[in-house]
Amino acid sequence: MKVVVDTNIWVSLAIGSKSITYDFFELLNSTNIEFIVCEGLIDEIVATLEKEKIRNYLSKDRVILLFDILENHTSSFISHSKNTFCRDLNDDYLINLAIDSESEILITGDKDLLILNSVENIKILTIKQLLDFIKKPS
Repeated sequence: MKVVVDTNIWVSLAIGSKSITYDFFELLNSTNIEFIVCEGLIDEIVATLEKEKIRNYLSKDRVILLFDILENHTSSFISHSKNTFCRDLNDDYLINLAIDSESEILITGDKDLLILNSVENIKILTIKQLLDFIKKPS
């Protein structure tokens, strides 16, 4: 299963949010998930981590952990689509990435994305909803 992870989840992981960290590592240990990223997503993660209000919550070890995960547990994809789906146009690239990479799921904490529920067969879920989805008997 291919999954696109929104910046807010990656940043929460870097900050050390206990619930996000626990849930993310549960996903990471799931053998059937391929995390999809693109250059724009990595750039957004870096730019967010560089913000002063975020830097105050970061530790060197957590940032190293995040970039280790990004380097070793994600697949990079180039998305060319420019479709519009969201109220916040800055989030459209995530849906386009999910569509172009043939991902099944986009996980986020962003209400502007979550309100969509799904777009072109891409489920838009919280990390908890994805875990529930994976654990649900077929």
